[in-house]
Amino acid sequence: MKRDRTRRDRIVAMYQAGATANEIAEKEGISAAGVRKSLTYACALPADRRPSPNKVETPKGFAEIVPLLTIEQLEERFGLKRGVIYRMCRENGLLPARKPMKRRVSYRPWGAPPKALDPVNHDGSRAALAAEFLRRWAPVYRCDAEGHQLQDGFFWRHGRQVRTDDELIERATAKGWNPDAWREVRAA
Repeated sequence: MKRDRTRRDRIVAMYQAGATANEIAEKEGISAAGVRKSLTYACALPADRRPSPNKVETPKGFAEIVPLLTIEQLEERFGLKRGVIYRMCRENGLLPARKPMKRRVSYRPWGAPPKALDPVNHDGSRAALAAEFLRRWAPVYRCDAEGHQLQDGFFWRHGRQVRTDDELIERATAKGWNPDAWREVRAA
């Protein structure tokens, strides 16, 4: 369907005569958004559009306060909605202060070098090496049969499970640990 150029010309003429988008929309039988779209398409909207009658003017001292306060504080201080404050900031080329971001702490960040072995908790056994490997996914430490942390316990607590040395080595092997990798490196 071809666009109705005569309608667009009538809309532009009415707008240049001082009619608002709502008045034009009522006369033409289309929506106000359709009127604005036609005006935009015809390049009839000036760069400095007339302010709408509902537009809130920027309060005095706004430019000095914006860099010091967050959006929430500006909303509270001026009693305006977030969108209005963002518009005022955009029009004046200002950036509101930001809340400091909370840092997320992970057990072991991706790409971080492995921690040095703790000589107290690392006895050099295969189970201790498997425990060091499994610490990528969950905390692993020595414990008693009930799972209570114990420096020289005979069991290992891996996440929520209590495991024996053999079970811990089996789990690490299933996750990709190679207990004989040092031999392959030495032979190469």
